[in-house]
Amino acid sequence: MTPVALRYQLGPDEYLAQQQALIGDTSRQAQRAKWKDTLMFSGACAVGFLAAFQANSRLLMLLLGTAGLARLLTPWDHKIKIKAQIATHAEKKVRRRDVSLRIDDEGLHEEVEGVRSFAPWPAVKSFRELGHILLVQLAGELWVVIPDVAFLGAGAPSKAEFIALLQSRGIASAAA
Repeated sequence: MTPVALRYQLGPDEYLAQQQALIGDTSRQAQRAKWKDTLMFSGACAVGFLAAFQANSRLLMLLLGTAGLARLLTPWDHKIKIKAQIATHAEKKVRRRDVSLRIDDEGLHEEVEGVRSFAPWPAVKSFRELGHILLVQLAGELWVVIPDVAFLGAGAPSKAEFIALLQSRGIASAAA
């Protein structure tokens, strides 16, 4: 295999895209459980609301209706707050970094600010296209983040060729 070299920069936009993808992955099961609890609570409020309606208790109707609606809106509010916190962090704390990525028969060699990392092919688990970046998942929940502009440099493979290289190594695409 001819070694492939990519040089690019990572900044707040790529950090934000990666973090939002990770939030989606790690919170799906938690969100399902939260929605189940939310629907059960809201259903109980609805039954109580109907009973209060039959008893003509306006105060109880108001309390149960408000509690049920508030609980229904909570999961969306929570996710919006987390995304806003990540975006604020990305804007204030994440600076642009130069990245060098070399892919050869041994695996992936990455250098960021003088720090060299190596991932042998068995440690490369999957990849996914997400907007303007390609995320390559490594063992230990680590990621290689490659923006689309990395594939535009002289001598760089196209994104399709790079994905074909990953697939030739048995690395599957993960659902986005």
